[in-house]
Amino acid sequence: MMLTPTDISKILNVSSSHVSLLSKNFIISEDDVTKIGKRAYFNPRVTRKILESRGVDFNKKESVAFGNNKGGTGKTSTAVNTALRLSAMGYNTLLIDADSQANATSHILGHSSEAARHTLIDVVSEKVDIKDAIITITDTLDILPSSLKNSMIDLELTSRSGRINSATYFKNLFEDLDYDYIIWDLSPTITTSLYWILLSCTKIITVANLDEFAVQGTEMTVELINELKANHKDFNPDIKILINRFDERNKSLLHYLTRLNKLESKGATLFGSVIKTDSTIQKTQSNQSMLPHNTQSFNDLSDFIVEFCQLDSLTKH
Repeated sequence: MMLTPTDISKILNVSSSHVSLLSKNFIISEDDVTKIGKRAYFNPRVTRKILESRGVDFNKKESVAFGNNKGGTGKTSTAVNTALRLSAMGYNTLLIDADSQANATSHILGHSSEAARHTLIDVVSEKVDIKDAIITITDTLDILPSSLKNSMIDLELTSRSGRINSATYFKNLFEDLDYDYIIWDLSPTITTSLYWILLSCTKIITVANLDEFAVQGTEMTVELINELKANHKDFNPDIKILINRFDERNKSLLHYLTRLNKLESKGATLFGSVIKTDSTIQKTQSNQSMLPHNTQSFNDLSDFIVEFCQLDSLTKH
């Protein structure tokens, strides 16, 4: 994925002509700009330079989990599209598929996902080095894929629980890798590996729909995180809730927002942005494609990314 001057202008809250003017300072070769029809798309390196010139901080490292104890809320599509957008902005991004259903892997790799030689369990069981399991997608996006055999990770971790520190295991595993963002797509099932992964994260995002089971799953997830916080003093992640498939016309579901807002007392806050109901997301999942520009989903994701990367202060100038 690459971004246009218009896409970048929405992130920075400046005109697209201003973005185009800034880009002239950073375009040094033909590979820096791709033209499709009348649109110009910037290489992520150029986009990063533009964002840096406007004060965006690329020096912090984040490990972010997307999950919910209820399946089917759209956590995988949100995690995948967040990773794609971050990489398009120039952030060095690693997407880790920690769900044995391997939907994130299929979305990114398509049919070639069957050819993925190594997955997370191969790393955990020390059959391969972490760097040999990671697949490079673009200059700014890598993936650590999954497969059905990842369902055996818990057995592997449990057999070694007395010899390795669960609180630091995954943090240490990825510590020497040079990524701005590590994005985890989690399984909806509460497992040993889920606990260990959460303990490595600086931010945990629960993707929720406004329905009973999804809200229950969100409440359970927040309870789980708080249990971990109580048992691990150094564990203090930012807990956020993202509303997905939001239909503002359906007023009968708005009472679920009240329940989700109550979770603020337990340290979980809602993003101001929401991802509205849009069939575009389902279409991109089925054909392993990117979100089209100038669609509702693409614009909603842009608003979410501004909050996610804490760029709100920049957009107010």
